[in-house]
Amino acid sequence: MRSFLGNRRSSQSFPGLPSPASFLNAYLLHNLASVRFVNGSAAMTTSELQLVAGLSSRGRNPAHARLRAYSGSRAASKLNVTVHESIHDINPAEWNEIVKEGGVWQTHAALALLEDGGLENCRARYLTFRTVDGRLAAHSAVYIMETDLLIFSSGLVKSLLDKVRRVAGDFLRPRVLECGCPVSAGNPICRRDGITYADIFGPLCDALERLAAKERVRFILLRDFIEEDVRELTRLAEHGFTRIPNLPTTQLRIRWRSFDEYLAAMRSRHRQKIRRGLGLAQKSGLTARWKDEFSGMAEELARQWSNVNQQAKEYSRERVTQDFFRHVNSALGSRCRLLEILQGGRMVAHALVASDGTLLRWLLFGREDGHARDGAYFLVIARIIEFAIEEGLDLIEMGLTTYSPKTDFGAQMVPLSMFARVRGVPGAVVLKLFHLLNPVPEVRDRASFRQIPP
Repeated sequence: MRSFLGNRRSSQSFPGLPSPASFLNAYLLHNLASVRFVNGSAAMTTSELQLVAGLSSRGRNPAHARLRAYSGSRAASKLNVTVHESIHDINPAEWNEIVKEGGVWQTHAALALLEDGGLENCRARYLTFRTVDGRLAAHSAVYIMETDLLIFSSGLVKSLLDKVRRVAGDFLRPRVLECGCPVSAGNPICRRDGITYADIFGPLCDALERLAAKERVRFILLRDFIEEDVRELTRLAEHGFTRIPNLPTTQLRIRWRSFDEYLAAMRSRHRQKIRRGLGLAQKSGLTARWKDEFSGMAEELARQWSNVNQQAKEYSRERVTQDFFRHVNSALGSRCRLLEILQGGRMVAHALVASDGTLLRWLLFGREDGHARDGAYFLVIARIIEFAIEEGLDLIEMGLTTYSPKTDFGAQMVPLSMFARVRGVPGAVVLKLFHLLNPVPEVRDRASFRQIPP
């Protein structure tokens, strides 16, 4: 799922003059200072409004020295944590030793891909947790990036925000210290067997706090935990974190021996939708084929992906680069494949997937014409499902957004949670505002199948 540029031209073109963003944010601070929530809680203070409006300190930090190891001070722990500035400073074999099946984006090679130019405007740091005898017990990657505080907004709120940002490009886009992969949803913390979350909380929260202070970042975010994990993470509240909902992900569990058997198990209404979509693709002259090697197609793939990302209505976040497409083959090896959608021998759309143990991750989708209604998206979903069945995989992770077609194909919406903390101000106020202005879709089950094999 996973990178925003603010418009700073005005302040740079006229040194000494405040930018339009400064005027707008000052206006909001003046007029919103008396705003109160319906429940009667205290009005947002000037510092809180400054934070929400993106006026927190963003000065460049001249210090580039490596952070040294230190013990978590917030809770008793037998683990020491070190913050590394590069994944290349860590032994790949040692790092990968505790990455479990399903954690392809936590592997050393995948993180190196993202660090070495695979993402725009995103800086990574890596936390390693060691026992007193120096053995690696856990690790996680964290990212410093600009994030839209109205990232899930829609309708009138999004329309007004778009108009505001024509004048103030960085409005409500503070920098965030984020523990979570920018390109794929999933638990970002890898643990050795026998290590519990309780063992990690103290040093983790302490490391994030110190790193955020060093980078002058106020928002700290831990992302993408399923309900099973959330039950073990409730103690994060003791460290000032609040649970907030993320967009749901979508998953399809594979229970069929062939694509025809899969279709036969569906309720007629959903089966007809799929056949209509595939019929449209056929009428449009679309065909599909898989490719194992595609590093030479980086420019075309990046352009098609950008076409879709720029027009995303529900969620648009990570910005992958040509280098990402150029090197993802070598980083993920045979696990990564490209699905080409062809029209008259020319690629008009594509999907990128990665086998992750018995899980198939649908990573990205791109197309030449972002507005075309030619059945390409239906053809992509059908071929991905067919591929997973033929490969004997157990589960397809289809990612966030575009819920309607994915659930038509039988995918289930799976709730994801985040834990957030705002440094220096009453974070609950800011997070209430975030939740109010960023509604997430209701998790629903369309009951696409008449019968599901055990």
